[in-house]
Amino acid sequence: MKIRNVVLMLMVSLLTIGSVFASNNAETSEKVKLVVLGYGDASTPDGKQFVINIENFIKANPEIEIEWDMQYDELYHQKLQATLAGGEQLDVAFMWNGGSRHQPVLDAGEEIDQLQFVDPSNFHDGALAGGGKNGELFSIPNAKQAHTVMYSNDALLAELGLTVATTYEELLKQNEVAKAAGKIALAYPGATSWCHNTFVYSVLVGRFGGAQHAKDLIAKKAKFTDAPTVKAFEFIKRMYDDGIVTENTLQADYGVSLAQFNNGEALYMIDGGWRAAQVTLTNFTWNKFVAVPGEVAPGSGNGGYSAGYAIMKSATTEPARKAAAVKLLQYLTGEEASKVRALYSGQVPSFKVKGAIEYKQGTEPSAAYISSLSSITDTVGDYIDGTTTATFSDGVIELWLGTITPQELAEKTQKVYEEN
Repeated sequence: MKIRNVVLMLMVSLLTIGSVFASNNAETSEKVKLVVLGYGDASTPDGKQFVINIENFIKANPEIEIEWDMQYDELYHQKLQATLAGGEQLDVAFMWNGGSRHQPVLDAGEEIDQLQFVDPSNFHDGALAGGGKNGELFSIPNAKQAHTVMYSNDALLAELGLTVATTYEELLKQNEVAKAAGKIALAYPGATSWCHNTFVYSVLVGRFGGAQHAKDLIAKKAKFTDAPTVKAFEFIKRMYDDGIVTENTLQADYGVSLAQFNNGEALYMIDGGWRAAQVTLTNFTWNKFVAVPGEVAPGSGNGGYSAGYAIMKSATTEPARKAAAVKLLQYLTGEEASKVRALYSGQVPSFKVKGAIEYKQGTEPSAAYISSLSSITDTVGDYIDGTTTATFSDGVIELWLGTITPQELAEKTQKVYEEN
Protein backbone atom coordinates (compact mmCIF):
# COMPACT_ATOMS: atom_id res chain seq x y z
CA MET A 1 0.00 0.00 0.00
CA LYS A 2 2.79 2.33 0.93
CA ILE A 3 4.58 1.48 -2.31
CA ARG A 4 1.41 2.22 -4.29
CA ASN A 5 1.05 5.61 -2.57
CA VAL A 6 4.66 6.48 -3.30
CA VAL A 7 4.20 5.57 -6.97
CA LEU A 8 1.05 7.68 -7.19
CA MET A 9 2.82 10.62 -5.56
CA LEU A 10 5.71 10.31 -8.01
CA MET A 11 3.32 10.23 -10.95
CA VAL A 12 1.49 13.33 -9.72
CA SER A 13 4.82 15.10 -9.21
CA LEU A 14 6.00 14.20 -12.70
CA LEU A 15 2.72 15.38 -14.22
CA THR A 16 2.95 18.64 -12.30
CA ILE A 17 6.53 19.22 -13.36
CA GLY A 18 5.64 18.37 -16.96
CA SER A 19 2.71 20.79 -16.85
CA VAL A 20 4.87 23.59 -15.47
CA PHE A 21 7.58 22.90 -18.06
CA ALA A 22 5.07 22.93 -20.88
CA SER A 23 3.61 26.18 -19.60
CA ASN A 24 7.02 27.84 -19.32
CA ASN A 25 8.05 26.55 -22.70
CA ALA A 26 4.90 27.99 -24.25
CA GLU A 27 5.63 31.35 -22.65
CA THR A 28 9.20 31.50 -23.87
CA SER A 29 8.26 30.42 -27.40
CA GLU A 30 5.57 33.08 -27.76
CA LYS A 31 6.77 35.75 -30.16
CA VAL A 32 6.64 39.47 -29.53
CA LYS A 33 5.09 41.25 -32.50
CA LEU A 34 6.43 44.54 -33.82
CA VAL A 35 4.90 46.60 -36.62
CA VAL A 36 7.54 48.51 -38.59
CA LEU A 37 7.32 51.15 -41.32
CA GLY A 38 10.40 51.64 -43.49
CA TYR A 39 11.26 54.23 -46.15
CA GLY A 40 11.97 53.41 -49.79
CA ASP A 41 10.79 51.02 -52.47
CA ALA A 42 12.31 47.95 -54.07
CA SER A 43 13.77 49.98 -56.95
CA THR A 44 15.62 52.50 -54.78
CA PRO A 45 18.86 52.08 -52.81
CA ASP A 46 17.00 53.15 -49.65
CA GLY A 47 14.49 50.37 -50.20
CA LYS A 48 17.08 47.72 -50.91
CA GLN A 49 19.13 48.45 -47.81
CA PHE A 50 16.02 48.53 -45.61
CA VAL A 51 14.87 45.11 -46.84
CA ILE A 52 18.33 43.62 -46.28
CA ASN A 53 18.59 45.08 -42.79
CA ILE A 54 15.10 44.09 -41.64
CA GLU A 55 15.52 40.55 -43.01
CA ASN A 56 18.90 40.19 -41.31
CA PHE A 57 17.32 41.25 -38.03
CA ILE A 58 14.46 38.77 -38.43
CA LYS A 59 16.88 35.89 -39.06
CA ALA A 60 18.95 36.78 -36.00
CA ASN A 61 15.92 37.27 -33.72
CA PRO A 62 13.37 34.50 -34.31
CA GLU A 63 11.65 35.32 -31.02
CA ILE A 64 10.47 38.63 -32.48
CA GLU A 65 7.75 38.68 -35.14
CA ILE A 66 8.17 41.59 -37.53
CA GLU A 67 5.26 42.84 -39.62
CA TRP A 68 6.80 45.45 -41.91
CA ASP A 69 5.79 47.74 -44.71
CA MET A 70 7.85 50.10 -46.83
CA GLN A 71 6.68 53.19 -48.71
CA TYR A 72 8.51 55.94 -50.57
CA ASP A 73 8.23 59.72 -50.78
CA GLU A 74 4.66 61.04 -50.38
CA LEU A 75 3.19 57.53 -50.12
CA TYR A 76 5.30 57.03 -47.00
CA HIS A 77 3.99 60.18 -45.35
CA GLN A 78 0.41 59.30 -46.27
CA LYS A 79 0.83 55.79 -44.83
CA LEU A 80 2.38 57.14 -41.62
CA GLN A 81 -0.37 59.69 -41.10
CA ALA A 82 -3.18 57.21 -41.85
CA THR A 83 -1.71 54.56 -39.53
CA LEU A 84 -1.27 56.93 -36.61
CA ALA A 85 -4.55 58.78 -37.11
CA GLY A 86 -6.38 55.44 -37.26
CA GLY A 87 -4.89 54.27 -33.99
CA GLU A 88 -3.29 51.22 -35.61
CA GLN A 89 -0.27 49.54 -34.06
CA LEU A 90 3.05 51.02 -35.12
CA ASP A 91 6.16 50.36 -33.06
CA VAL A 92 9.21 51.49 -35.04
CA ALA A 93 9.29 53.79 -38.06
CA PHE A 94 11.68 55.72 -40.23
CA MET A 95 11.39 59.23 -38.86
CA TRP A 96 12.56 62.83 -38.95
CA ASN A 97 13.49 64.72 -35.81
CA GLY A 98 11.08 67.57 -36.49
CA GLY A 99 9.26 69.55 -39.16
CA SER A 100 6.17 68.67 -41.18
CA ARG A 101 7.28 65.09 -41.75
CA HIS A 102 7.42 64.48 -38.00
CA GLN A 103 4.14 66.27 -37.30
CA PRO A 104 1.87 63.16 -37.51
CA VAL A 105 3.84 61.56 -34.65
CA LEU A 106 3.41 64.66 -32.51
CA ASP A 107 -0.30 64.95 -33.37
CA ALA A 108 -0.91 61.30 -32.44
CA GLY A 109 0.80 61.65 -29.05
CA GLU A 110 3.45 59.11 -30.11
CA GLU A 111 6.45 61.41 -29.67
CA ILE A 112 9.03 60.16 -27.17
CA ASP A 113 12.67 61.01 -26.50
CA GLN A 114 14.82 58.40 -28.27
CA LEU A 115 18.03 59.17 -26.36
CA GLN A 116 17.02 56.77 -23.60
CA PHE A 117 17.19 53.82 -26.01
CA VAL A 118 20.80 54.11 -27.25
CA ASP A 119 24.32 54.61 -25.90
CA PRO A 120 25.45 58.11 -27.03
CA SER A 121 29.10 57.10 -26.87
CA ASN A 122 28.51 54.86 -29.90
CA PHE A 123 27.71 57.86 -32.11
CA HIS A 124 29.81 60.64 -33.60
CA ASP A 125 29.88 64.06 -31.95
CA GLY A 126 26.83 66.11 -32.86
CA ALA A 127 24.87 63.14 -34.18
CA LEU A 128 22.48 63.06 -31.24
CA ALA A 129 21.86 66.77 -30.82
CA GLY A 130 18.21 67.04 -29.84
CA GLY A 131 15.68 69.26 -31.53
CA GLY A 132 13.09 69.25 -28.75
CA LYS A 133 12.45 72.16 -26.39
CA ASN A 134 14.33 70.35 -23.63
CA GLY A 135 16.95 68.76 -25.83
CA GLU A 136 14.89 65.69 -26.71
CA LEU A 137 15.79 63.70 -29.79
CA PHE A 138 12.82 62.25 -31.66
CA SER A 139 14.70 60.00 -34.07
CA ILE A 140 18.11 58.34 -34.02
CA PRO A 141 19.81 59.54 -37.22
CA ASN A 142 21.30 57.06 -39.66
CA ALA A 143 23.84 59.28 -41.30
CA LYS A 144 25.46 62.64 -41.74
CA GLN A 145 24.21 64.04 -45.01
CA ALA A 146 24.58 67.04 -47.28
CA HIS A 147 21.13 68.41 -48.00
CA THR A 148 21.94 70.69 -50.93
CA VAL A 149 24.30 69.37 -53.56
CA MET A 150 24.56 70.85 -57.06
CA TYR A 151 25.40 67.80 -59.17
CA SER A 152 26.94 68.51 -62.57
CA ASN A 153 26.71 66.44 -65.75
CA ASP A 154 30.37 66.82 -66.64
CA ALA A 155 30.09 65.11 -70.03
CA LEU A 156 27.31 67.47 -71.13
CA LEU A 157 29.22 70.50 -69.86
CA ALA A 158 32.28 69.44 -71.88
CA GLU A 159 30.13 68.82 -74.96
CA LEU A 160 28.87 72.41 -74.74
CA GLY A 161 32.34 73.82 -74.05
CA LEU A 162 31.53 74.67 -70.41
CA THR A 163 33.05 74.04 -67.00
CA VAL A 164 31.26 73.87 -63.65
CA ALA A 165 29.69 77.22 -62.72
CA THR A 166 30.90 78.57 -59.39
CA THR A 167 28.90 81.83 -59.34
CA TYR A 168 25.31 82.71 -60.07
CA GLU A 169 26.41 85.01 -62.86
CA GLU A 170 28.19 82.10 -64.55
CA LEU A 171 25.08 79.95 -64.13
CA LEU A 172 22.98 82.61 -65.87
CA LYS A 173 25.32 82.65 -68.88
CA GLN A 174 25.33 78.86 -69.05
CA ASN A 175 21.54 78.86 -68.98
CA GLU A 176 21.54 80.65 -72.34
CA VAL A 177 23.97 78.10 -73.80
CA ALA A 178 21.82 75.25 -72.48
CA LYS A 179 18.62 76.69 -73.97
CA ALA A 180 20.29 77.10 -77.34
CA ALA A 181 21.21 73.41 -77.23
CA GLY A 182 17.69 72.34 -76.27
CA LYS A 183 18.74 71.62 -72.68
CA ILE A 184 17.96 73.14 -69.27
CA ALA A 185 20.48 74.53 -66.83
CA LEU A 186 18.89 73.16 -63.66
CA ALA A 187 16.84 70.06 -62.84
CA TYR A 188 14.96 70.79 -59.64
CA PRO A 189 11.80 69.23 -58.08
CA GLY A 190 9.82 72.47 -57.94
CA ALA A 191 6.45 70.76 -57.48
CA THR A 192 7.55 69.00 -54.27
CA SER A 193 7.02 71.30 -51.30
CA TRP A 194 9.44 69.78 -48.78
CA CYS A 195 12.34 70.24 -51.19
CA HIS A 196 12.18 74.02 -50.83
CA ASN A 197 13.04 73.77 -47.13
CA THR A 198 15.58 71.00 -47.54
CA PHE A 199 17.34 72.61 -50.48
CA VAL A 200 17.08 76.23 -51.62
CA TYR A 201 15.75 77.99 -48.50
CA SER A 202 18.07 76.44 -45.94
CA VAL A 203 21.23 76.77 -48.01
CA LEU A 204 20.41 80.42 -48.80
CA VAL A 205 19.46 81.47 -45.27
CA GLY A 206 22.86 80.10 -44.27
CA ARG A 207 24.61 82.01 -47.04
CA PHE A 208 22.90 85.29 -46.10
CA GLY A 209 22.88 84.86 -42.32
CA GLY A 210 25.45 82.23 -41.37
CA ALA A 211 25.03 78.93 -39.55
CA GLN A 212 24.41 80.58 -36.19
CA HIS A 213 21.48 82.56 -37.55
CA ALA A 214 19.75 79.32 -38.55
CA LYS A 215 20.30 77.97 -35.03
CA ASP A 216 18.84 81.19 -33.63
CA LEU A 217 15.80 80.78 -35.89
CA ILE A 218 15.27 77.26 -34.59
CA ALA A 219 15.60 78.49 -30.99
CA LYS A 220 13.23 81.42 -31.73
CA LYS A 221 15.99 83.90 -30.95
CA ALA A 222 15.78 85.20 -34.52
CA LYS A 223 12.82 85.84 -36.80
CA PHE A 224 11.79 84.93 -40.31
CA THR A 225 11.30 88.65 -40.89
CA ASP A 226 15.02 89.25 -40.31
CA ALA A 227 17.19 90.14 -43.30
CA PRO A 228 18.65 86.65 -44.01
CA THR A 229 15.27 85.05 -44.66
CA VAL A 230 13.93 88.02 -46.63
CA LYS A 231 17.09 87.98 -48.79
CA ALA A 232 16.74 84.21 -49.25
CA PHE A 233 13.15 84.63 -50.43
CA GLU A 234 14.18 87.48 -52.74
CA PHE A 235 16.89 85.36 -54.32
CA ILE A 236 14.56 82.37 -54.72
CA LYS A 237 12.13 84.64 -56.58
CA ARG A 238 14.99 85.96 -58.70
CA MET A 239 15.81 82.41 -59.82
CA TYR A 240 12.39 82.32 -61.48
CA ASP A 241 12.58 85.85 -62.85
CA ASP A 242 15.97 85.03 -64.41
CA GLY A 243 14.72 81.81 -66.01
CA ILE A 244 16.80 79.37 -63.95
CA VAL A 245 13.53 78.08 -62.54
CA THR A 246 10.80 77.77 -65.19
CA GLU A 247 7.17 76.73 -65.58
CA ASN A 248 8.45 73.21 -66.25
CA THR A 249 10.34 73.29 -62.96
CA LEU A 250 7.08 74.02 -61.12
CA GLN A 251 5.59 70.86 -62.62
CA ALA A 252 8.57 68.60 -61.82
CA ASP A 253 8.06 66.34 -58.84
CA TYR A 254 10.81 64.57 -56.95
CA GLY A 255 11.16 61.78 -59.53
CA VAL A 256 11.02 63.95 -62.64
CA SER A 257 14.07 66.07 -61.84
CA LEU A 258 16.21 62.97 -61.32
CA ALA A 259 15.05 61.55 -64.66
CA GLN A 260 15.86 64.84 -66.39
CA PHE A 261 19.40 64.73 -65.03
CA ASN A 262 19.97 61.04 -65.74
CA ASN A 263 18.62 61.47 -69.29
CA GLY A 264 21.14 64.19 -70.06
CA GLU A 265 18.58 66.98 -70.27
CA ALA A 266 20.14 69.24 -67.61
CA LEU A 267 23.57 70.68 -66.86
CA TYR A 268 22.94 70.50 -63.12
CA MET A 269 20.61 68.96 -60.57
CA ILE A 270 19.99 70.23 -57.04
CA ASP A 271 19.21 67.44 -54.60
CA GLY A 272 20.43 65.82 -51.40
CA GLY A 273 23.61 63.81 -50.92
CA TRP A 274 21.50 60.66 -50.71
CA ARG A 275 20.40 61.11 -54.34
CA ALA A 276 23.87 60.28 -55.70
CA ALA A 277 23.09 56.60 -55.24
CA GLN A 278 20.39 56.94 -57.93
CA VAL A 279 22.40 58.95 -60.45
CA THR A 280 23.12 56.73 -63.46
CA LEU A 281 25.56 59.05 -65.26
CA THR A 282 29.13 57.80 -65.41
CA ASN A 283 30.65 61.28 -65.28
CA PHE A 284 29.14 63.57 -62.66
CA THR A 285 30.50 65.70 -59.82
CA TRP A 286 29.33 66.91 -56.42
CA ASN A 287 29.47 70.74 -56.25
CA LYS A 288 28.53 73.44 -53.77
CA PHE A 289 25.62 75.72 -54.55
CA VAL A 290 26.91 78.63 -56.61
CA ALA A 291 28.15 81.82 -54.94
CA VAL A 292 25.35 84.39 -54.70
CA PRO A 293 25.55 88.20 -54.51
CA GLY A 294 25.52 89.52 -50.95
CA GLU A 295 26.33 86.25 -49.19
CA VAL A 296 28.13 86.46 -45.83
CA ALA A 297 29.04 82.77 -45.56
CA PRO A 298 30.57 81.79 -48.93
CA GLY A 299 31.13 78.10 -49.50
CA SER A 300 28.68 77.07 -46.81
CA GLY A 301 26.03 74.40 -47.22
CA ASN A 302 23.21 72.88 -45.25
CA GLY A 303 22.71 69.42 -43.85
CA GLY A 304 23.74 67.39 -40.86
CA TYR A 305 22.13 64.57 -38.94
CA SER A 306 18.37 64.27 -39.34
CA ALA A 307 16.30 61.31 -40.50
CA GLY A 308 16.63 57.89 -38.90
CA TYR A 309 14.49 55.53 -36.84
CA ALA A 310 12.20 56.06 -33.87
CA ILE A 311 10.19 54.02 -31.41
CA MET A 312 6.59 55.08 -30.94
CA LYS A 313 5.48 55.92 -27.40
CA SER A 314 2.77 53.25 -27.41
CA ALA A 315 5.42 50.58 -28.02
CA THR A 316 6.88 51.27 -24.58
CA THR A 317 3.69 50.43 -22.64
CA GLU A 318 4.39 46.67 -22.62
CA PRO A 319 7.81 45.53 -21.29
CA ALA A 320 8.35 42.73 -23.83
CA ARG A 321 7.27 44.91 -26.74
CA LYS A 322 9.47 47.76 -25.54
CA ALA A 323 12.50 45.47 -25.20
CA ALA A 324 11.97 44.14 -28.72
CA ALA A 325 11.54 47.66 -30.14
CA VAL A 326 14.73 48.87 -28.44
CA LYS A 327 16.62 45.88 -29.82
CA LEU A 328 15.41 46.66 -33.34
CA LEU A 329 16.16 50.38 -33.00
CA GLN A 330 19.69 49.66 -31.84
CA TYR A 331 20.21 47.25 -34.73
CA LEU A 332 18.85 49.58 -37.42
CA THR A 333 21.04 52.45 -36.19
CA GLY A 334 24.04 50.29 -35.31
CA GLU A 335 27.20 49.05 -36.99
CA GLU A 336 25.97 46.21 -39.22
CA ALA A 337 23.01 48.15 -40.62
CA SER A 338 25.21 51.24 -41.12
CA LYS A 339 27.61 49.23 -43.29
CA VAL A 340 24.72 47.99 -45.42
CA ARG A 341 23.44 51.56 -45.89
CA ALA A 342 26.91 52.73 -46.92
CA LEU A 343 27.19 49.93 -49.46
CA TYR A 344 23.75 50.44 -51.01
CA SER A 345 22.97 54.12 -50.39
CA GLY A 346 26.36 55.68 -49.78
CA GLN A 347 25.33 57.04 -46.39
CA VAL A 348 28.08 58.31 -44.07
CA PRO A 349 27.24 56.60 -40.76
CA SER A 350 26.33 58.52 -37.62
CA PHE A 351 27.34 55.37 -35.72
CA LYS A 352 31.05 54.92 -34.96
CA VAL A 353 31.75 52.02 -37.31
CA LYS A 354 34.94 50.08 -36.66
CA GLY A 355 37.22 49.37 -39.60
CA ALA A 356 36.86 50.23 -43.27
CA ILE A 357 33.53 51.22 -44.81
CA GLU A 358 32.69 50.32 -48.41
CA TYR A 359 30.55 52.94 -50.15
CA LYS A 360 28.33 52.56 -53.20
CA GLN A 361 30.07 53.68 -56.39
CA GLY A 362 29.37 57.34 -57.10
CA THR A 363 28.66 58.18 -53.47
CA GLU A 364 32.26 58.05 -52.27
CA PRO A 365 32.67 61.87 -52.43
CA SER A 366 29.98 62.39 -49.77
CA ALA A 367 32.29 62.62 -46.76
CA ALA A 368 34.81 64.77 -48.65
CA TYR A 369 32.05 67.09 -49.87
CA ILE A 370 30.71 67.60 -46.35
CA SER A 371 34.23 68.32 -45.10
CA SER A 372 34.78 70.87 -47.87
CA LEU A 373 31.91 73.12 -46.73
CA SER A 374 33.08 76.27 -44.97
CA SER A 375 30.28 75.77 -42.45
CA ILE A 376 27.16 73.62 -42.19
CA THR A 377 23.78 75.25 -41.72
CA ASP A 378 21.02 73.31 -40.00
CA THR A 379 18.15 72.58 -42.35
CA VAL A 380 15.71 74.83 -40.53
CA GLY A 381 12.44 73.04 -41.24
CA ASP A 382 13.80 69.77 -39.85
CA TYR A 383 13.88 71.25 -36.36
CA ILE A 384 10.78 73.43 -36.07
CA ASP A 385 7.05 72.74 -36.15
CA GLY A 386 5.57 71.30 -39.31
CA THR A 387 3.00 74.05 -39.80
CA THR A 388 5.66 76.74 -40.09
CA THR A 389 7.80 74.59 -42.37
CA ALA A 390 4.85 73.97 -44.67
CA THR A 391 4.06 77.70 -44.71
CA PHE A 392 7.37 78.81 -46.17
CA SER A 393 7.89 75.67 -48.27
CA ASP A 394 4.53 76.11 -50.00
CA GLY A 395 5.27 79.84 -50.05
CA VAL A 396 8.28 79.30 -52.31
CA ILE A 397 5.90 78.07 -55.01
CA GLU A 398 3.73 81.15 -54.39
CA LEU A 399 6.83 83.33 -54.87
CA TRP A 400 7.46 81.77 -58.25
CA LEU A 401 3.81 82.12 -59.23
CA GLY A 402 3.90 85.78 -58.21
CA THR A 403 1.01 85.52 -55.73
CA ILE A 404 3.09 86.66 -52.74
CA THR A 405 6.12 88.91 -52.25
CA PRO A 406 9.27 87.93 -50.33
CA GLN A 407 8.43 90.35 -47.52
CA GLU A 408 4.84 89.11 -47.30
CA LEU A 409 6.00 85.50 -47.13
CA ALA A 410 8.48 86.36 -44.38
CA GLU A 411 5.74 88.07 -42.34
CA LYS A 412 3.27 85.24 -42.93
CA THR A 413 5.83 82.63 -41.85
CA GLN A 414 6.81 84.54 -38.72
CA LYS A 415 3.16 84.91 -37.69
CA VAL A 416 2.60 81.16 -38.00
CA TYR A 417 5.86 80.46 -36.14
CA GLU A 418 4.78 82.61 -33.22
CA GLU A 419 1.45 80.77 -33.05
CA ASN A 420 3.05 77.31 -32.88
